[in-house]
Amino acid sequence: MPNLRNDREIGLLRDANQVVAEVLVTLRGMVTPGITTEELDDEAERIIRSHGGEPAFLGYHGFPKSTCISVDEEIVHGIPGSRTLQAGQLVSMDCGVRLRGYVGDAAITVPCGEIDDVRQRLMETTDLALSRAVRAAADYACWLIAARHA
Repeated sequence: MPNLRNDREIGLLRDANQVVAEVLVTLRGMVTPGITTEELDDEAERIIRSHGGEPAFLGYHGFPKSTCISVDEEIVHGIPGSRTLQAGQLVSMDCGVRLRGYVGDAAITVPCGEIDDVRQRLMETTDLALSRAVRAAADYACWLIAARHA
């Protein structure tokens, strides 16, 4: 059975995820040809710490960076470094923030400059799949809550 959170806990989760959202919005705007994945990671860590948070991924099972950044063929958990982004690439950025004992975590995929039709279709199709999955999960959550109170 899922663990339902109280209003205080939901507020703390919201706070952590607001920092995650700020990081991802900022990084989205920075993804341009010529920037390195390390520069993106450095900015993410700066934002996280400016809010009093800690990068949740840094040090986790020895992970050496604050974010996971994967480019094109890298599936997940790419380690930021000296790789320079090129126009036409897809860049996935995953950010986790620990703030006041709670963790927020989210990821986005964005194009670096102009992308071809195949990559555009991939982004649109995965966005649609995610949207449908979230809708199904929300429907299930509503059913579960109703069943608990029946």
